[in-house]
Amino acid sequence: MQEAFERLDAIGGGVIYYPSGYYGTGTSSWEIDLAEYDNLRNNWAIYGDGLESSRIQCGSDDGPGIQIHDSAGTAMFYTEIVGVRFEGECADFTFVWGSEDLVDAYNSCWSRFSTSNSNPDGTGACQLNFILNSYHYGVHNAAGGIGVEMRRVQFSGIEGSFSSGENADDTALRVREYSFANHFRYLNIEATYHGIHIADSRAIYNIFQNAYFANVRGTAVIQDIDENGPRFPAAAEQGTYFHNPFVAGAVENIVEHTGGTLYVDGSTRKWPSATQQTFEGDRYGGNYRDASSFEFEPRSSPPEHQLGRIALADGESWDPDADGDPELVISNGTEWIELTDLSSPAS
Repeated sequence: MQEAFERLDAIGGGVIYYPSGYYGTGTSSWEIDLAEYDNLRNNWAIYGDGLESSRIQCGSDDGPGIQIHDSAGTAMFYTEIVGVRFEGECADFTFVWGSEDLVDAYNSCWSRFSTSNSNPDGTGACQLNFILNSYHYGVHNAAGGIGVEMRRVQFSGIEGSFSSGENADDTALRVREYSFANHFRYLNIEATYHGIHIADSRAIYNIFQNAYFANVRGTAVIQDIDENGPRFPAAAEQGTYFHNPFVAGAVENIVEHTGGTLYVDGSTRKWPSATQQTFEGDRYGGNYRDASSFEFEPRSSPPEHQLGRIALADGESWDPDADGDPELVISNGTEWIELTDLSSPAS
């Protein structure tokens, strides 16, 4: 690949084509720093014959297997990586697109590739850094760590299948940094410990449409962001949207939700979280006027305070007025105020 980029630079750009076959020994790693090629900016692409046909093999003991980035921070446009598979046994991610310090943005790109990392102690299979207004279809499988991590991926379309290992904290998809306004469509999340992890208050207004979850040993969706953390714009409410998620069999827990807001519009199974809203007014998922009833899951511990948040205390492990009865309460931002007591009628 390094030699191919040198040849592309010499002729002023073009396509690196990988016909069906195996490339690399699987024991070495390499870096493509576009800052070293004067004639390559928006005029290069990588193409292969298919995600299982054109297989680029690498390996590393202390870093990524393959990284393509621009250390000088030049913004790139129109990059295409299509029809190849990056695979290896790597200590870090097998494939990294973009720089760790997020200085180089990749705009209006088109990509369809797969990655795998067979090292169960590795960081993961794929990391995408600073991708804007782009389309990505990926199949990302890691034996441990993260299937795919997205950092500062914005207003892009994401599709594909993601998985990771079966040890605690192994996660198929992790969304971090200022990753917002993305449309995740038809994701297949299975054969993993955790599914999707929203891990940053700056990961805001992402929509997941028709996500499929199966064979999840831990939790399908985790959102544990700091509600007082930074966001863009600063006044925005942190929200993640799931439209018609399909939760199939062998999913241990559906959701772990300790910060921000999750909006769910339709699901094959109920998402048990009192802080979760299945109807969110006119903004998303219908209007309160259209709801015939609301259901609250009894909670054994209080959620974080947020002005106007309503929850159902179970009256046992969580009993705000210590009367031994369940009660519907509302937060004024600092304490829980009883709306109504739900004690059983006297016999």
